[in-house]
Amino acid sequence: PYDDFESYDELSFNDILNDRLDKFLSGETNSIDFTLTNAEVNSALKDLYATSNPLFGSSDPNVSETDKKYAYKLGDYGGFKGVTVYFINDGLTVEAGVEAGFSGIYYKTTIFLELKLKTEQVMYNDLTQSKYSLEIKNMSLGNLPVLWMYDLSNWVYGLVFKEDLNTTIKNLVSGFGNYDLNTKTIWIYSEDIIKLLGEDNQNKVLLETLFGFIDEAQLIDFKLGSNQGGLSFKLNELKSTKSQYTILNSIQNEQDLKNLFTGQLSSVLLSALVPGSKLNFMMHELSLNELIDYYLRDSMIIEQELKIGDVTYKLKAQPIFAELNDDKVYLTIILNFYNEAEPTNIFKTHFTLETTPSIRNNDLVFTVLNILVGDSKSLGTSRIESVLNLLGETDYIENNEIVIKDFLEEFTTQHVTVESVEVENKYLVFEITPDQETTSLLQDLQNEIQNALEDVFTNPQYSNLESTYQDFINNQATLNDLIDTMNDLSPNVQQQLFEDLQNLLGDYSDLIPNL
Repeated sequence: PYDDFESYDELSFNDILNDRLDKFLSGETNSIDFTLTNAEVNSALKDLYATSNPLFGSSDPNVSETDKKYAYKLGDYGGFKGVTVYFINDGLTVEAGVEAGFSGIYYKTTIFLELKLKTEQVMYNDLTQSKYSLEIKNMSLGNLPVLWMYDLSNWVYGLVFKEDLNTTIKNLVSGFGNYDLNTKTIWIYSEDIIKLLGEDNQNKVLLETLFGFIDEAQLIDFKLGSNQGGLSFKLNELKSTKSQYTILNSIQNEQDLKNLFTGQLSSVLLSALVPGSKLNFMMHELSLNELIDYYLRDSMIIEQELKIGDVTYKLKAQPIFAELNDDKVYLTIILNFYNEAEPTNIFKTHFTLETTPSIRNNDLVFTVLNILVGDSKSLGTSRIESVLNLLGETDYIENNEIVIKDFLEEFTTQHVTVESVEVENKYLVFEITPDQETTSLLQDLQNEIQNALEDVFTNPQYSNLESTYQDFINNQATLNDLIDTMNDLSPNVQQQLFEDLQNLLGDYSDLIPNL
């Protein structure tokens, strides 16, 4: 198709993909439309199969006829004359020319294929994937229709060209799919597309995860029509408006970790204001995020480069964060995708793991129930492993769970049992039950906590907490309101509050640890 070559000189699939990506990132289009005209696909295919002969198809009169004629030569025995693709309404045609011979006698032929498109969702490699199939509806060898006598043609072709027809067809499609002799079908799975998009990347986890969800959400259209065909990725349906969670204090070492738990332990003492046989350790959402950041930030895969030709795109994952809502913990990873040369044109999406918290021995466990993608898509659990892989190589991942080992040891003693954990407003609430030996200690604490608080409140740095406390004892505020006010204090003041109360209350180390 020499006219196509002249229309798009030196056009490659990389050029086309870069153009479509940049149009989407700039907001010019709502999807990545990797669709091509006949002229575009033929010019781009030439860039693939004629790499050994850049003069193929040239209109320069100074170029030899042999160089113009053959995409690659078979020595003095002819050569491959290129491929021409034409899109039709429900499929495409592929035409390839070959010449071969010796002693001046050449056999010339054209292989012609008419292909029909079929798309379907299938289970493949334990995942729901799209399967794109092109069935051979018609085939001819030169002017001879051969589909009805395919096996004979295969044999004859092999005698002439020293390579059977099946092998030739497999070689023609080897760059973009598979071929089955019995059904005369060429097909490609979603994971094959992933390989094409990211095969040169040492670390493809981010790309594979994003593309896997695009496919499972059925946001890929295989478009074929008169004079054009290709793929359309409807990424706009995965857009996110979510903002990254802001943590106020970054835990850097074991001492910082100890300080965080010390500040939060005041909630156990305050829970003694409510009569009963139990205490509550209430960890605020902000403190939980500081904890998650400490445990997971070094293992997370934060950034990946996707190089397409000479253009570099960035896919960045922001640190995972937690939001507490209803009875669930929602763990979110935000992804940003952009052209390195135009960093303000960003496509943003997010993965959210809907989890329930539980206790297993001394471990805090988050079990994944569902995956949410962007602002509006819910995709079940089939790709949990892909999202968890974004957390990198870490001991905190076990199957479909995130496990923080020995978590309870940070705020319990051997004389108490954590009966349960649940989400209440913006808190993870751990219900603590003393054993028989320390039941009397709990009663003593309940009797002494009000006097201790009134002594502590003589310090003006606790004035806001004292105001909420007065509302609490007058039945105008709840325990949660009181603990909310406690969490409004700076981490250092929270830690000081716990230490001040401990000094006034005396030895309750069998009930509450001395950190």
